[in-house]
Amino acid sequence: MLQERVATGKKPRHFSVNGRGNRLLVGNLDAASIMSFDVREQGLHLAPLAVTPGIPLPFFVGFC
Repeated sequence: MLQERVATGKKPRHFSVNGRGNRLLVGNLDAASIMSFDVREQGLHLAPLAVTPGIPLPFFVGFC
């Protein structure tokens, strides 16, 4: 069931959730940026944290 819609940027290409499940990264192909989110309420709510611009063609994002 859809809980909410969250704008992530222009043409999201890839996303990744960290091992704890409390952070989400989204690579935006046309915006050349990566957005980060705080994952809340057991994955039912996303709160924007930051936008990192100037990353050309973010085809893959992930956590180390």
